[in-house]
Amino acid sequence: MSMSGLQDRLRGAVAAFVDGAIVSAEAIAPRLDLLRASGWADEDAAADVSHFVHRLAGTAGTLGFGDLGRTAGALETLIADIGEVRLAEGAAAVAPDILAQADLLADIILAGLKGVAVGGSDLLATAMTPTQGLAGSPDPAVVATIGAGPALLNMVRATGTTAIEIASPDALEALSVVCPGGVIVNLEAMDGDDAWRGPLDGLRAQGVPVLAVGGTGDFPWGLRACRLGVDAYLPLDDPGEVLDRLARMRLTRHAEPLRVLVLDDDAVLAGVYATILGAAGLEAEGMTNPAQILERLEAFEPDVLVTDLHMPGCSGAEVAALVRHRAQYATMPIIFLSREQDLGLQLGALSPGADFFLPKPVRPDFLVSAVRSRAWRGRGLAEMMRRDGLSRLFTHSTILDGLEREGARAGRSGAPLSFALLDLDHFKAINQTHGHATGDQVIVTLARVMRRALRGCDLLGRCGGEEFAVILPGTPAEQAVGVIEDLRTLFRGQTLQTPTGEVRATFSAGVAGTPAGSPPLSATALFTAADKALAEAKARGRDRVVLAES
Repeated sequence: MSMSGLQDRLRGAVAAFVDGAIVSAEAIAPRLDLLRASGWADEDAAADVSHFVHRLAGTAGTLGFGDLGRTAGALETLIADIGEVRLAEGAAAVAPDILAQADLLADIILAGLKGVAVGGSDLLATAMTPTQGLAGSPDPAVVATIGAGPALLNMVRATGTTAIEIASPDALEALSVVCPGGVIVNLEAMDGDDAWRGPLDGLRAQGVPVLAVGGTGDFPWGLRACRLGVDAYLPLDDPGEVLDRLARMRLTRHAEPLRVLVLDDDAVLAGVYATILGAAGLEAEGMTNPAQILERLEAFEPDVLVTDLHMPGCSGAEVAALVRHRAQYATMPIIFLSREQDLGLQLGALSPGADFFLPKPVRPDFLVSAVRSRAWRGRGLAEMMRRDGLSRLFTHSTILDGLEREGARAGRSGAPLSFALLDLDHFKAINQTHGHATGDQVIVTLARVMRRALRGCDLLGRCGGEEFAVILPGTPAEQAVGVIEDLRTLFRGQTLQTPTGEVRATFSAGVAGTPAGSPPLSATALFTAADKALAEAKARGRDRVVLAES
């Protein structure tokens, strides 16, 4: 979103607040009159007024009317204090000057609501800077390197990836015109870390993953990497592992936009938060009804839930507890927004399963930073749970879920869908002859070749042992056979150096698909068809690809 677009959206939210301010004052005035007439003792009126000023404190503060927000917050606190004194010591214990303060704050709030104007908002006067996107989406075919060295550069270029060698912090800062898919920093070949920190932070803020390599992997090297602010650190033992790690980091961040669901019973605030997050490049949706939370979570599939803590009928803590009862949301970060100042109550609110607490009114840059960092971390954790520990490909159950999902999507769009099962040939013999460590190396090598040879939208999995799977959305079965054939040729050309000698391995594969415009096959039917084709490939002598009969 452009600067002007963001300002227009925020100006609209401020204008809506201003337009409703007099109506709000007229609506709350009778309850305030009743509360004052009772000497601030009417419990029902106190609850209504307290809820009103609570919402007003958050809304006015967020929209740039700081004085009005702070006054509303002060009255909310005073109402709570008066109630506690009455409950503990009786009505006579409330000092007259305290009641006079409440009267004065109420007058200021009513006058403030009647006098607000769009031009009085500090939010619109603040230099709001949405994320300045790079020149397009990060390009996985381009990697920036700092002191990478010949071995790593050759490895990068051998995969068809363009490696841009960066010689200075100024050159790194100029990368905004290129949009690389990642940055590799060799700690052994660079100095002046402080000068590099700013440009690296700038790239990371745009979503470009930064990986540090080199050194021995022990504490001093790891600490240096942390102080550079990189996303991950690896010793430079295996250039192939460096590229794989960078690819996984990029996939976690850029498989699809980060999604944020914002729940606040104040529709204006929910919209403002969604607008601010959207301007920073996140896909955000606002909602106001806690009763619809499960429905919206299922439909929107957010990476992060941001929720107000105090809402009528259902608190944010209750929403968090309800969400955590669902296993599919176990790793989704939950962030509370509230004016609550009591540390004990904040900690208690976090206990049902929330991850962070942001005080209202929240600065836009704080909101974006808190949400983005937790979204990336949550997505990374979810990815780890869905992946096989050795190959880092998706697990069998994740592949089946993906096959169901892609099948449903193909059914709606009419696009073709293909599925392939791969099985390493004579894998038991490799283990027996060369040892299980070599067998593991073969599995890792095939996984690495699959990641480099196939598209980012293809889902790659290890179904157990030596069996692998590939889901190819939008790909007809005949074309998928060609893709897997190319993969087979590429893999059989790999040579592994082991203590027992050179090892080469091959695989057999079966491919099944749903033609474009045809009724989609179920995940079970596609899996079964590919499995039968795989069995036929083995029966024909292995090291081949067979297309299932339609």
